[in-house]
Amino acid sequence: MLAAGFAELAAQLGARGLADARDPVASVHAVLAGFPAPWLLIFDNAADLAALAGFLPLPGPGGC
Repeated sequence: MLAAGFAELAAQLGARGLADARDPVASVHAVLAGFPAPWLLIFDNAADLAALAGFLPLPGPGGC
């Protein structure tokens, strides 16, 4: 479910051609890493923090 959400978010962010197009998580992370303004990424209804492993972006100007 998270991977599908990241694919949709990558398309909405215009992430085509960034990172690996076959990896929407990496594409979203690439857009967020280069975004100049603060951002907020919300993971709604996650079972626990372990379920988000691999989906959390690196620390930067935004937050999760």
